[in-house]
Amino acid sequence: MKKPKLMLGEAISKGSECGPLVVGRECKIVTRALQAVDMLPPDPDDLQSYSPEQRKAVGYENATLSRLYPWLKQKQVCPWCGEQIQEANIVLHPFVRHVCRRETTLEDECQWLREVEEEVDPLVSVAIYFQTEDERLYVLWEAQRQKLTLNAFLAAAVRMVLLHRLVLTEFACPDPVFTRKESL
Repeated sequence: MKKPKLMLGEAISKGSECGPLVVGRECKIVTRALQAVDMLPPDPDDLQSYSPEQRKAVGYENATLSRLYPWLKQKQVCPWCGEQIQEANIVLHPFVRHVCRRETTLEDECQWLREVEEEVDPLVSVAIYFQTEDERLYVLWEAQRQKLTLNAFLAAAVRMVLLHRLVLTEFACPDPVFTRKESL
């Protein structure tokens, strides 16, 4: 199965345009996300409209979501209540327990999902090393002061450097070299 072109938070945002996220008492957020990445047809009730690939998702929507986004298998902590969640519950839990109860918004959930995916997906994220613990804390505090996540703060800094074509060599330091201790 090929990797979807949309990050999960984007798929949910786009999927919310496909129809209501709650029908009766049933949560449809996973269905809508799968529709956004073409893993389900626009009308999931029309069995004639399914492609062979989409038929594999029928009845296995949560498993399909985890196959498309393997990072969902890693446990995450819900930022609203601190509960450990994984797989489709990373999407369902915040929506059902926090968005539906108006403790947060769908936009906040999608933003959190984008940040988590950037941190855990090796194709999206990068490692950043600081010279000292104080330098790392200073960057964290500055991001918090500006009401940004660390990821959003660093991404904005990189965009600014690229936009203004700044030369950073005078501030650069080499990445640390991690050596494996040989056992004696």
